[in-house]
Amino acid sequence: MTMPIASLFGWAGLFGMVVARFLAPFLGISEHKLLLASSACLAIAGLILLVHLTINYWLELKRTT
Repeated sequence: MTMPIASLFGWAGLFGMVVARFLAPFLGISEHKLLLASSACLAIAGLILLVHLTINYWLELKRTT
């Protein structure tokens, strides 16, 4: 269940980067705030992915011993 959540955060972060770069000047939104929010989404996705892989690796090590 954690992988789809990490994927959603990752896609939201990437979409936020594109919106911040291309659409922020036209919409009158601060580009800095959008980049900060999308970077936070990417960081959360990375952390979720890292925790997920670490837990799976640990469980696999316990299973083989």
